[in-house]
Amino acid sequence: MSFNTGNPLGSNEFKDLSDNAQNFDSALNAFVASWVDRFGRDRKTWYGFEQDFNAFLVNNGYEAVHLVYTPGSPLTVLRATQLIDYNGSVYRVKMPATLPVNLTGTWATDSARLVDIGDQSLRQALAAPGGAALIGDTVSGNVAAALAALRAADADLYKKVNGYASAPVTSGTVTLNPSTASTFGTVLSANVTTLNLNGAASGVKVEVDWILSQPTTGIYTVATPSNVMLPNGVTSMVSTARRGDITLCRLTTVDGGVTWLYERRAVYSVVLPSLLPPIADDNATFNDNATATTGWTNTNSTLTVGSGFLKHSKTAGGTSSSSVKAVTLPTANRDFIIYIKARASNAASRTSVIWLTDGTRELGVWFSSANGGDSSAANAMSITGYTTARQVAAISLGSVDYEAAFVEMALQYDSTFGTATLYFKKSDGTWEYKARVLHTWFAPPNIAIQTPSASLAGTYIDLGYLTVARPNIIALGDSIVAGSTGFNPNPSLSLTDGTSRWMQYTRIYAGLRNNLVVNKGRGGNTSAQMLARMSEVTDQGGRVLLLQASSNDNFQGVSQSTRTTTIQNIINAATAAGMTTALMNGLYGVAGSVDNTAPYDLRNYNKTWWETSRPTLTGVYVAFDVASAINLSTGYQDPALTQADKLHPNPAGYAAIGAAISEG
Repeated sequence: MSFNTGNPLGSNEFKDLSDNAQNFDSALNAFVASWVDRFGRDRKTWYGFEQDFNAFLVNNGYEAVHLVYTPGSPLTVLRATQLIDYNGSVYRVKMPATLPVNLTGTWATDSARLVDIGDQSLRQALAAPGGAALIGDTVSGNVAAALAALRAADADLYKKVNGYASAPVTSGTVTLNPSTASTFGTVLSANVTTLNLNGAASGVKVEVDWILSQPTTGIYTVATPSNVMLPNGVTSMVSTARRGDITLCRLTTVDGGVTWLYERRAVYSVVLPSLLPPIADDNATFNDNATATTGWTNTNSTLTVGSGFLKHSKTAGGTSSSSVKAVTLPTANRDFIIYIKARASNAASRTSVIWLTDGTRELGVWFSSANGGDSSAANAMSITGYTTARQVAAISLGSVDYEAAFVEMALQYDSTFGTATLYFKKSDGTWEYKARVLHTWFAPPNIAIQTPSASLAGTYIDLGYLTVARPNIIALGDSIVAGSTGFNPNPSLSLTDGTSRWMQYTRIYAGLRNNLVVNKGRGGNTSAQMLARMSEVTDQGGRVLLLQASSNDNFQGVSQSTRTTTIQNIINAATAAGMTTALMNGLYGVAGSVDNTAPYDLRNYNKTWWETSRPTLTGVYVAFDVASAINLSTGYQDPALTQADKLHPNPAGYAAIGAAISEG
């Protein structure tokens, strides 16, 4: 009997001593998890501590060496972490339990004290009738039957993929005749506007399997005939998700071909290798990978090697600092690009610059200054150029913090229009337009990292790399290449919306530093006018020409044969200059637009040329059907991807074109 006097700790009354003795006895010897002390609080018994510790051991791993259970032989399990092997499976002691546990060797009674944690019972369940239901197959019975069915389906698929009758696209028409074959394969080379399903016997079930392959250079559609029924939620007979997709489908009829039921059985997407011509290197005339200070001359500064960068740090305030290195530019009055990876002080009175300068003229990128170093400001950047006077443009940084992380930039000089344009490299590898200034070509002897005299001591630039290069990739075309109607490389038009260019969304040559696409588009150009200004392309020392066929030939009444001859001459000129050509087609316009109303017929003009005349060209490394990226199944442009003029893409349309030629 407990007295529970409630007396405070330290009491020597007999009643309290009696309660303590009983409580101590319960704490040590009771086979329950807890006891109640004389103040009414629950306390763990020794048995309770044992069970908690055993549970801890069970939840934190088992011993590597197992005990072996032998029928007829007693077995003692000392610890909760010991496992027992028996009959191909693994067991542990069922908790809670009082250790040690003595097993008798009689499985009928011992099994009640153990838990199966092995996979033998699962194996037996899977092998039993209905076992396939455990993995979601309620049809096949056991797993062995399910695997046999899968192997049979795989063999059937192999037979279909490797043994089919060719059904090519001919003038937009494909014919499938089940009296001649049960499986057909079509490599799409154009949109399929007519599908003929002939030769189905009446009174029997007829199945036709069809394998449709999208080419790696474009995406085409298949118009659904009125007698083909698509399942709910299916809107297209072929996957148009990406280049290279393979669609496996089945067409079934039981009424001699009056009605066909469509079933899409599978779509396979492949990771495409680069389709573009190979480029060997960065085409550089100057390169510093920031691994050593060799060749740099320092004034009022230190230049040290960091982990993957060079740190230029100003030594003393009150005078400028510089680190200077001899530089070689490409040929006079030709395009070049300065690639910069840098991190810099971002604060007022900590202005710095990376530039080309001869003391009067300059071309540079300024940090902590929105006006080319005339004054300092935090969270500011600008670029400068020079014509007959200094030219300055501020940079909109957005979320970019060039002190917290390195920024990769490309400062491109365009000899055609006398401009210098800055681009930032985004995390997905594309180049984002930032700003442009007028600039006249000059050849300074050095490239420099510098801080003006007003910048404080300790102002720094971390240089990740610095490269000067000729363009590797040049795009030639009409207003679609130029970026109309939001962008144009001609500064006199004052169009600077970088989202209105397909180059802004193009990710190519990821393994090269020099992978900026140089824009040589000119609004209104015919193929003949593009040929007449080919020196803008061939004089630059480039490696790859991205040639977009002009849509203006149709408006000017140029014949298909003349157009073909002119484009062949453009390709020949590029080849003679050491460039390899990738060809893109002209756009088709929206249905009912002025461009597709007499006397113009833009869609049919460009489509016919692409399908009929384009294959006769020589010297084309790869041809990209970029029009298909923004076309509806009718072959006309999607108005949702087109500007109000019903021809030029909007930013979403330009993004679709850029994605159509991007790698990966």
